[in-house]
Amino acid sequence: MENKPNSFFDFIACAEHLISERITHPNLLAAKGESAGGTLVAHCINMKPELFRAAILKVPFVDLMTLTDDSLPLSVTDHLEFGDPKDLAFE
Repeated sequence: MENKPNSFFDFIACAEHLISERITHPNLLAAKGESAGGTLVAHCINMKPELFRAAILKVPFVDLMTLTDDSLPLSVTDHLEFGDPKDLAFE
């Protein structure tokens, strides 16, 4: 949970590196993510939309409020990665 932002910063750093090395251009760069990877891509394109021309999110996990429903099969295990929204320290 504490280190989750590192994945966003690393993904953005990779995109910036590809652009700075002239391997690609923001007009040609796309990002694709599925499930938790969709969370990564969605967050990164919101942080730095100027880096990406397109994004494909396949079954993205972007509704973090589902973490409040402990009856869902992955909610409890996802608390380890994203935090428990019911935890007062999470606020």
